[in-house]
Amino acid sequence: MVIAFALRAAWAVGRSGLDGEPWSDAADYHRLAARLAEGRGFTLGPDDAPYPTTFRPPLLPALVAPFYALFGPRYGIGLLVQAILGALTVPAAAALARECALVAGREPTFVGRARTGTAILLALWPASIYFTNALLTETLAALLVTVSLLLAVRLWARGGTALALGLGAAVGLAALARPTALPLAAVLAAWIALGPARRPLVARLAGAALVAVVCVLSIVPWTARNFAVTGAFVPVTTGGGAALWDANNPLVASDPRWRGGAVSLREIEPYATTFRGMSELEIDRHAAREGRAWLLAHRPEWPRLAAAKLARFFRVTAETPVSGAATPPSAPLGRVTRWLDPLTVTWGPLLPFFVGAALFALVRPRRSPWFAPAVAVATQAALAAVYWGSLRFRAPVEPAIIVLGVVGVLALWAIVRRHPPAAGDSGAPKAG
Repeated sequence: MVIAFALRAAWAVGRSGLDGEPWSDAADYHRLAARLAEGRGFTLGPDDAPYPTTFRPPLLPALVAPFYALFGPRYGIGLLVQAILGALTVPAAAALARECALVAGREPTFVGRARTGTAILLALWPASIYFTNALLTETLAALLVTVSLLLAVRLWARGGTALALGLGAAVGLAALARPTALPLAAVLAAWIALGPARRPLVARLAGAALVAVVCVLSIVPWTARNFAVTGAFVPVTTGGGAALWDANNPLVASDPRWRGGAVSLREIEPYATTFRGMSELEIDRHAAREGRAWLLAHRPEWPRLAAAKLARFFRVTAETPVSGAATPPSAPLGRVTRWLDPLTVTWGPLLPFFVGAALFALVRPRRSPWFAPAVAVATQAALAAVYWGSLRFRAPVEPAIIVLGVVGVLALWAIVRRHPPAAGDSGAPKAG
């Protein structure tokens, strides 16, 4: 965990110092946290004309705001908070790997290697380190999703009111960090209800119901705030419709650079004109209508669109034609990554082991604790097939991917150890 924090802090703050400037979506999260710290509410817009927003989820700004209140609204402070969250994800993922192995009845050596291998890989994982470089929701969501999966495995195997309460709160907070966690909450509740046959059905159903109720109660206060602001039912954010239209439109479908990704139509004509003068809620509803209409008019293209998004979601390269370089090509690290892609040499070799472990777990929901991380990845991939594929979209389930990859490696190694080749077996006919 110390190594994970050091790497993330050095990457995030070392490049721009404590007084760096936020960019892209991070500018919104920084501004929201700063205004909360100043007592100006959850607002965006100019300093002299702020307005209450429902476009961004609330948890990350609310978490960073106390640090801004203590140390000043310096962007580097927010990045150090990100580094802490990334470091905390390491023991959470290691505990998830250990718990799954214990519940599956694996021998102590397998359990220890699963825990240690997951911790080492996640601490050094390039994609996880990279996302601490901006104040975005991915790092916080990865931590909360991993904790949710850990609690889900324990509740699935043992039951218990405390675990159900904890899981409901964890998935509720994950949704307040990043709304894509809402479908995962429903899937995990259903898995708890299905449960292993040895646990009574009533106990399983009660646990699942408690998870759902606590999850809803965790979100309801923010939903009530959104209703007070907009007069409409907005569970977490008003960004879903825009995301759908940004990912399913003529530009994305026709331009190879954007295929499988997304482009903000509010910044590109002739689409930008149609959004002019609209509120956040109106933009979301208009974009949702346009996105649904375009998809319905292009049904034959759905398989091709989904395949492109999934290819982008699971890709083993760090960059795309429009994503740009993580570091300047002239910098020493930039020159190295230009010839040695960090994802290709880490995620690339792990990919087949992840696929094997995930598929094996997904077909055994009532028998395998590994189903929890596998279904988390599958749920996020299904969302990517509807919206868009990207490393940011994958980031919340990156620890689950690593857990399954490590398990796949260990499972194959165990098979090889159990069935070693016979001595002298070279494939040649034996004498006599």
